[in-house]
Amino acid sequence: LFAANFINDTAKIKPLWHNEVVRNLVFDFDINAKSSKLKNFILLPEADIYCRKLNFSLDNYPHPLQAFYAKMQLSDNLLSLDPLTIKIGDNDLSVKGHVFKPYALVDSTSNSRVVFDLHLESNSFNAKELLKYKHVSLISPGVDSLLDSELLSKVIFDGNGHFYPNSLMKTGTFVGEFDILQLQGKFNQFPALGKTKGKIVFEKNGTVRLRNFKTQLGKSDFYGDLYFSQSEEDIEKNTTIKGNLGGKFWDIDELNGFNSQDNASAKNGNNTTVDHDAGFNIFELPFPIARLDVHVEKLIYHKYKLSNINFRARTDKEHRIHLDTCGFYAADGYIGLKGVVDGNDKSNIFAKLSLDLVHVNLNQMFYKLDNFGQDFLIQDNVSGFLTAHVNCRAKLHTDMTIDMSDMNADMDVKVENGFLKNFAPMHAMAEFLGNKNFDNIKFGLMENKLNFRNGRLNIPQMQLNSSLGYIKLAGMQNMTEYMEYEIQVPLSLVRQAGWNMVKSKLLRSKSKSSEKEMQDVEQEIISSQSGVVKGYLTFTMVSVAGSDFDVKIGKSNKLK
Repeated sequence: LFAANFINDTAKIKPLWHNEVVRNLVFDFDINAKSSKLKNFILLPEADIYCRKLNFSLDNYPHPLQAFYAKMQLSDNLLSLDPLTIKIGDNDLSVKGHVFKPYALVDSTSNSRVVFDLHLESNSFNAKELLKYKHVSLISPGVDSLLDSELLSKVIFDGNGHFYPNSLMKTGTFVGEFDILQLQGKFNQFPALGKTKGKIVFEKNGTVRLRNFKTQLGKSDFYGDLYFSQSEEDIEKNTTIKGNLGGKFWDIDELNGFNSQDNASAKNGNNTTVDHDAGFNIFELPFPIARLDVHVEKLIYHKYKLSNINFRARTDKEHRIHLDTCGFYAADGYIGLKGVVDGNDKSNIFAKLSLDLVHVNLNQMFYKLDNFGQDFLIQDNVSGFLTAHVNCRAKLHTDMTIDMSDMNADMDVKVENGFLKNFAPMHAMAEFLGNKNFDNIKFGLMENKLNFRNGRLNIPQMQLNSSLGYIKLAGMQNMTEYMEYEIQVPLSLVRQAGWNMVKSKLLRSKSKSSEKEMQDVEQEIISSQSGVVKGYLTFTMVSVAGSDFDVKIGKSNKLK
């Protein structure tokens, strides 16, 4: 069945062989056998074969057979290769192994099992290059696209096992066990594979179990027990693959080809643009119907370091990843989420998620926004401990980074023991408020319902009990670094000296208030110093480039 699906219709290939010519044929081999052993055998006559050389080329096949060496022992009870070596073009393969009782492969009356062991090595193996004849790929189109740039190198494999040919001949079901003792190698698109072990069990009902599986891909390690089934019952339950998967450490950036050096250059202000769609796209692969329980002790993804990750995930053939439950620890707090990642259109991946954050340290949270492919860092203006509930729908890049220009989110947030750090809108009011510490404004509790729509963060009005007194704040800012904030401060904070210094500046500004309004404000300030007025003075501040705020008195029209 595998061969039928993998190789194109042979009727299309047959005509290619009609005019084939074998050239430069050289061979050197001998066969040692007793004539009495060359008859009355079931599958293999008893003989020793030594092939010291076999070279030839074909007119319609691009690669000559450069080397072929084989030492084989044949009989119905034993097939031994010690070794079999082949070199075709730049591809090479060396095989050693034994097959015990090979006669059972063709004896339908025998219930004997075939036992085997195998050692395989290859320094270079390119399946797409090898399976091409007269410029026609023998690999089916779907598989061909996956092998476009794939090359196996430095492959070493050791294994042994057994199977029952009788079951295969009578029912078409492969039944047996296979122990992977060693598997390592390198793929172009993935980190090096190493330290792989496990047992594969093929059962009578067509189920395949992968037991005590352990492997390493680059810096990441994986272990687990998996179950693969093609039974109608399991397909109806959407569980053709299920089991558990885990690891001590996963480096997601290394696994999907993310270039951390380019990311660091962008972070340091270089003119490097990080292409989040340049790496490996997992949604290019066919997705199985699967359900997995996953536990990872530590995980790195871009700048995020997570620990004690536990989740249950499902996948379907429409390239959707369903996160039924997910929780992990990060930034001194706990984060739980659930939702779905939809990659049915691999060029338009999006996620719909619900998140809960509990007591997360904002000093350790580092946000990266994507301004239509250009990375910039939003300043860490708020510190404290965040507890929040977030519902969002966002477009994702190939490396699973959020495209902030195409994200909608609603957030119920609470920040405890917080500080406003170097908050530019507050610094813009320094002239009005006199000698105050605007670098770190401490507040006890901040609660609000924020929303993010298509690259714009909206902050409804909220009241902060701060080290400067009660402050009311509302604002918005977008990914082009346009900011607009409305801040109300108690009149008692506005000092007469500061007011006199900036009054003339406000009157000359483009967004000037009338002189009568200035006089009214001034009178309120004077009265507040005597404890007569308990009101607030409202400032509106606008910045086009994230600095140099244009300050005016009065409420913002855009924030209403």
